[in-house]
Amino acid sequence: MILIWHMDCSLLTQMKTILIPLDLGVHTLSLLDYTVPMAAQANATLLLFHVIRRQPYDNGTFEPKTEVHQRMKQEAEIILNQLSRQTLERGVRSRVLVQDGSCNPAEAIVQCAKNIRADMIVMPRARGSDSCTSEKVLQSAPCPVLAWTNGAPAHARRSIA
Repeated sequence: MILIWHMDCSLLTQMKTILIPLDLGVHTLSLLDYTVPMAAQANATLLLFHVIRRQPYDNGTFEPKTEVHQRMKQEAEIILNQLSRQTLERGVRSRVLVQDGSCNPAEAIVQCAKNIRADMIVMPRARGSDSCTSEKVLQSAPCPVLAWTNGAPAHARRSIA
């Protein structure tokens, strides 16, 4: 069952770790502009997380790690480290994690949230073919999820057992 969850200020004081899965798309900076003040108010640490997707071959197997894959990972780390420095300049601690992906980024995001014991996930809510990632995270995350759409938070949900 999914419950629409409205965040009040008292919940901010309970947040210590906020997971931000980033696709490094056009709304990345806007998403951080929204999340950094919330993290500052809560004195929370951000985890800037990116999954390097593996591409399937025609026969259904997934491509092995290649030079291109390694370069993609290095470039993502450079970008996330720059973003991390920017959050620190704004008074918010952050960490960076770039993970080699599976065919299912949603599973990687949910597993990361469990591993770091995230208090909240703030993520872009894509439209079209990529929307399934955010929907799967909204349905199976172990913590509240704020799904953010095109420059504004769309809604927050929390799974109820």
